[in-house]
Amino acid sequence: MLSSAICLSLLMQAAADLPAQSPATATAPVPASGPAIPEPSPIPAPSPTPAPPPPPVVPAPPPPDASGPLFFASLDRGLGVSTADSSFSAELHFFAQIRLDEVIADTVRVPEFRVAMARPVLRGKLLRPWIQYFIQPELAGRSATLLDAEITIQPHPAIGVRVGQFLTPFSREFLVPPFRLLFPDFAPSNVFFRDNRDLGAMVFGMPADGHLEYYAGVFNGNGINQVPGGGRIMAIARLAANLRGKPVYSETPQFDDTQPQVSIGINGTYGRHDLPLDAGGLPTVPAEVAPYATVGLDLALSRGACVLQTEGYARWQQLSGGATVWAAGGYLHGGCFVYRRYLQLAARGDVIDANVVTNAVIKSQAEALFVYYVRGNHLKLLLRYAYGNTRSRDDNVPAAASHGLTLQGQLQL
Repeated sequence: MLSSAICLSLLMQAAADLPAQSPATATAPVPASGPAIPEPSPIPAPSPTPAPPPPPVVPAPPPPDASGPLFFASLDRGLGVSTADSSFSAELHFFAQIRLDEVIADTVRVPEFRVAMARPVLRGKLLRPWIQYFIQPELAGRSATLLDAEITIQPHPAIGVRVGQFLTPFSREFLVPPFRLLFPDFAPSNVFFRDNRDLGAMVFGMPADGHLEYYAGVFNGNGINQVPGGGRIMAIARLAANLRGKPVYSETPQFDDTQPQVSIGINGTYGRHDLPLDAGGLPTVPAEVAPYATVGLDLALSRGACVLQTEGYARWQQLSGGATVWAAGGYLHGGCFVYRRYLQLAARGDVIDANVVTNAVIKSQAEALFVYYVRGNHLKLLLRYAYGNTRSRDDNVPAAASHGLTLQGQLQL
């Protein structure tokens, strides 16, 4: 009994001397046998990739100087300089025609090689983009002469003003630059009925996005490079409708405007002309000045590779003593490309009746044309055959027939 009590006391003392354990350790199962399972070692985190060094800082180029000059050179714009804000520009162009003519009238042969046109052009803008200037002399011939010297102020397409010496706005063909003509020169009837360049002022515009256009000008009436005076003031007006929008005054629209064109125009002139002196009159006798009036109608069509254009004219002229005379005439021409935009065939017919009452003198001309465009209107070669016929009841104008060949080279820069 006593021994049992002593054993129980020793066991209790031994339990008190054991270290305390956490609940997790106390409840963890202890394997009965075998080696202990090692804990998995943690995976080391990848070391960060060093960032590439920043690129060197390159200073941005300075912005262009808006007031500095910008030089250019191209076939279309010529050789010139302009400012970035378009307040000023100067363009230098050059146009030349070199021609070989062979005319056979009855038994007379008249070969001629000449420079038909040699025209430098200076054009550009002044102070504002809508203030433009245009200067064009003619260097061909025996002496140089000034053709155009004009200032145009046009702040809006619907309204503009032009002053100086320039093309009078009668006839569609006369408003076409020579390098854009279909034939080597203007139609004979156009030259006969229109008025030449003159000194004056004109208002013009193309409202409704170019579907309409108008011109109205007052001129000295003395002709090109003539001093004012003499009571020959003339007024000229033109009104046109363009069904396909803003037109390009060109007889070769394939190189200037790819859109089809349908244009109809009417022109009018009223002024005073010098009457021709009598055959026996002295050169020192001043010419008599008499009134005249001219009207014209024109139609221009273009589509694809073909163009068609026609104009008709009528003129009333008062003669000495109050007598009057009516003249009429016109032309029709058309052309089509037969090989891409390189080879073109064209034809033109022209007639002038100087007196529709008496039919005293009637001049007619028929032409056939072959054109090879080396580089559009910038460089082209033309070969023309022309047959002319003059029927006359006037003893002072003999009847005649002629055949002519024209070979012409054209350069436009």
